[in-house]
Amino acid sequence: MLVRFSSVETGSEMMGATGKVPGAISAEDIPAALTGLREQLEIALVASAGATDPADNKNVQDDEPPISLKMRAGPLIQILQRAAVAGAAVMWEKE
Repeated sequence: MLVRFSSVETGSEMMGATGKVPGAISAEDIPAALTGLREQLEIALVASAGATDPADNKNVQDDEPPISLKMRAGPLIQILQRAAVAGAAVMWEKE
């Protein structure tokens, strides 16, 4: 499912996500959400460090290189950071 994340202070970004849609994080909850996202991202990166690289899979038909979890999370982290500074909520909706 394609989801658009937005804030009145940051514009919007699109990324794949699952969960309840539409939704929002209030301005006062953003710092905790950002901290939790960063912690979970680090845990996922450490856990996947020993995993086989999907690019090594000979059955992969896609010519595009895989996009790392860290790179995919980057736009959302930026939106959360900018919204936290501005004291603005972050919303998401189905695209």
